[in-house]
Amino acid sequence: MFRGLGGMMLPEAFHQPDEFGCRGGVEFAFLSTTTKREVAVQYSGTGAGLPTIFEIAVGQVDRGASLKVLSQYAGEEEILMPPLSNLEVVGDAWMDEGCMVVPLRINVNLKSATIDELVERRKLLHMDMLHNLTSEAALALENHALSANLLHGSLLHALVVAAGQRLMDEYRSKGSEHGARDPEEFNEDAKYKLLINEAVDYKRQVIVLALVTGWYSGEATDHFWIPVSGTVDPHVDCIPRPYPSRRHRPELRVCKSCHGSPATASSGP
Repeated sequence: MFRGLGGMMLPEAFHQPDEFGCRGGVEFAFLSTTTKREVAVQYSGTGAGLPTIFEIAVGQVDRGASLKVLSQYAGEEEILMPPLSNLEVVGDAWMDEGCMVVPLRINVNLKSATIDELVERRKLLHMDMLHNLTSEAALALENHALSANLLHGSLLHALVVAAGQRLMDEYRSKGSEHGARDPEEFNEDAKYKLLINEAVDYKRQVIVLALVTGWYSGEATDHFWIPVSGTVDPHVDCIPRPYPSRRHRPELRVCKSCHGSPATASSGP
């Protein structure tokens, strides 16, 4: 590839080796080159002073994109290199037809984000957070269920497992809804804040259920309903609920068949 420059001097870094014995620099912007040397000579401004031509070696990976099908000047055979490409001087410069020719090797930057990736950055971070929150919620529910004094196969155990599964399914469904949203929504601070709060609140629901499950230990028993997703069925069978102490007891509705009104809230026996 060739690139013509005119009317300017190259930086000192192209002439004097650094502490590693290397010469050259990084092009911060897009780098326009051509496969035709004569085109580069035209752009070097021969006769206008300080004409320079970069003779750039490319490889299978370190190469640019052809703009021939898009360019108004298709005959120039323009090849565009991405920003932040490194240009390393690999030999001594020489004069040719009044131009200084500088041999270079290019290392194309393959890590810079595309415009689409920049637009989606917040969404990607949010979806990663949702994935972590979902994993944390599932692990917390599993740990509390295992640590609770529940007889495997009992009605209580089945209820806790089913309720946890339902909440996790809802959480995963909410994650799918977030994933279907337009990336631009995540770039609006107000909407982004709402989405974050929604994700964290759903995790909290699962953790609350896990904590309630963890309170099922001890010797004393009482009969309580377990509210799931904020709803209580007045016709559900009451379930024995052991508890360790009054201070650590969660506030749950009392079973109608055992303690009267289903609207009565209780934190005691």
